[in-house]
Amino acid sequence: MQPSDITILSPTFYRDLGVLWHFIGTAEKHGLEVVKYGYKEPQCGWLHTHVTRLREELLHLDSSHILFTDAIDVIFNGTLENIYHGYLSYGAPPLLVSMEPSGMNAGGWMGERLAAVAALNVVDNLVGSDPQERWREALRMGSVWAVADVGSRVFYAGVGDDLWAFDHRLYVRNGSAPPLIHLPGGHTDPETGKDYKMKPLLEQL
Repeated sequence: MQPSDITILSPTFYRDLGVLWHFIGTAEKHGLEVVKYGYKEPQCGWLHTHVTRLREELLHLDSSHILFTDAIDVIFNGTLENIYHGYLSYGAPPLLVSMEPSGMNAGGWMGERLAAVAALNVVDNLVGSDPQERWREALRMGSVWAVADVGSRVFYAGVGDDLWAFDHRLYVRNGSAPPLIHLPGGHTDPETGKDYKMKPLLEQL
């Protein structure tokens, strides 16, 4: 496996990608290509955007590994090499999942493409409208096996009050600089997205 074997995907079910200025801009800054699926398509719920539609995308890819991330409340904080080495530091598991204080965050995970398809099949067959709760149930039951990114070596998911900036990158308290910074939750304005969260974050850099 090499860094080039990883494809980054993100659901972008928006009429105007301008609301993703922070996501697109930081991807460009770090030389990252992102497969943005769903642009101008109808948003039919989180289960559609994060499970069924995502699975369709994965089935049409040739990459051995994928990284899935939300977009509206995410910035990139590192290169593909940083992502690769963070993933390898866990032993390159079939699936590596982002963690927030309450458990797995379904807006960030990576691993082998075929393992991801299999996991999405399990998640799709569970009940409930929230794909994150379905993911957590699958992990609790052991129907899906994944390594938790407890060291934030690839993913950070939180409110951002434990981040600090140095040399144009954001770090967490353990000294790690996660390549993806995710501030989940809160209101999404149809015109400005989550600028109220993302602008203060980027001002630190």
